[in-house]
Amino acid sequence: MSQLEQSDCINCPNILKQWVEFQLVDEEGRPLVGMPYKLKSRGNPSFERTGTTDGAGLLREKDLPPMPVILSISAQPLADEIVKRTPRQKTGEANSHVKPTAILEGHEYQYITLGMLSDGYPTIRGWQAQELQNSEHFSGSTLQGLSTHKLKRRHVLEMQVIQGCACDRDITLAELQEILPNAPQIRLQNNLEAFNQGFNRFGITTCRGKAHFLAQVCHESGGLQYTKEIGGERKNYNPWYGRGLIQLTFEGTYTEYGDYIDEDVTSSAENRDKLLSPPHSVLSAFWFYNIYKNVFGSAGNDDFNKVTALINGGFNGYNDRLNYLKTAIRVLRAGHLNQLLENGRFEFTSSSIYNYKIYSFAWGLWHDPNITTRRGTTKDRDEALRGYERVQTLITENPFRTEAQLNRRMYGIKNRDVSNYINERIAALRAGEGGARRGGEAGREGEAGREGGARRGDEAGRGGEAGREGGARRVGEAGREGGARRGGGARRGDEARRGDEAGREGGERRGRGN
Repeated sequence: MSQLEQSDCINCPNILKQWVEFQLVDEEGRPLVGMPYKLKSRGNPSFERTGTTDGAGLLREKDLPPMPVILSISAQPLADEIVKRTPRQKTGEANSHVKPTAILEGHEYQYITLGMLSDGYPTIRGWQAQELQNSEHFSGSTLQGLSTHKLKRRHVLEMQVIQGCACDRDITLAELQEILPNAPQIRLQNNLEAFNQGFNRFGITTCRGKAHFLAQVCHESGGLQYTKEIGGERKNYNPWYGRGLIQLTFEGTYTEYGDYIDEDVTSSAENRDKLLSPPHSVLSAFWFYNIYKNVFGSAGNDDFNKVTALINGGFNGYNDRLNYLKTAIRVLRAGHLNQLLENGRFEFTSSSIYNYKIYSFAWGLWHDPNITTRRGTTKDRDEALRGYERVQTLITENPFRTEAQLNRRMYGIKNRDVSNYINERIAALRAGEGGARRGGEAGREGEAGREGGARRGDEAGRGGEAGREGGARRVGEAGREGGARRGGGARRGDEARRGDEAGREGGERRGRGN
């Protein structure tokens, strides 16, 4: 007679009377359907059952030996499904809505992570492999599955949601809170639905595209704080002052937005004020960004410098916008779509602004250490020289030819004077002079509109007119420098939006190249 093995069964009909159920749900209690599983017996290595969870996220196995069982789920299908689910605002067992019901119905309950149940490491878009393995979702996991000795009962397994990147899904309140940690929750809640409506309506579906949009809007609105131009009622363009997260200004802009959105936003104060709150405070920003300014392509190319130039007309608040973008990229897990961000910087030479006279000039002005009216960037002599020298090259290759072109202005300086102005700035920067000996500029540093054309009348009496870029119609942006963090963000010196000389120059906004 041969010796009995541990796996041999004597009087099997009387022994195999055990059963067990597992129900897989997400943090909202919704079932995880069609998940391939394996159920093994710890005391019998040859014993294995397979199948998929049913429409209730349930699996049931019967005729089991009286031994602990191990449940494992195929990692990739489980991960693919759980990343689609919406996490609770507050995760964890202590905040579970599933647990009380499970306990009340007499079931076992456990709050689990992906690593506790998976049979391996999945691939999740937006996560690096090592990052995922070190995360709370897999930390300490043996990838052996979930073991229990409690048979003849149902085990309700509530799985913690793991967020992949924000491609092809709504952003969550938790993500918006992480991008804007100092904003009141009620403000974020009030804007969240409109953001997701806008992303869908205007075709911004990638995580990276959403990050670019949020970076610009968060800066322009001072963290979603301002939807109305301060002192707008006193402006000579009242009642068409700035409204919305990227404040639309002037009657023509309101009319275009209303025509596009197919709603009356012009005929009365009440209708115009629709732009002060969601959804129109948000949707008008999407329209300005994607339709009026046609930023979509530049954002799709990850060209932050071009996106900022199109929205602002220059580089006011550049560093703040960049910080918002980096945060949004991290929160929305958009790093895998990176194209141009290198070592925390978007290089001038890698951007399409490199091929535009006006934006290359702006790059020089905003980085020039001696142009103090252009703020929001880190002043850098070498970057200023790159910008100025590139303008000279572009002018040489494609000079201003007509009187109309020559008389237009870039940031307060006539095109006919730009080359001389740039030559002076290049010489000063190379010599380390800082331009301090030119016409008493030590006391008037950075008045860009004066340098190179400084002898155009009594500008000392207009002090800082150049900082307002010919400044006529732009609500003190030089004092606020894009002022998003102080409520002037929407009145940010947006040359393009207000039809000033910078926005018109060379027709860059209309895609006519240089």
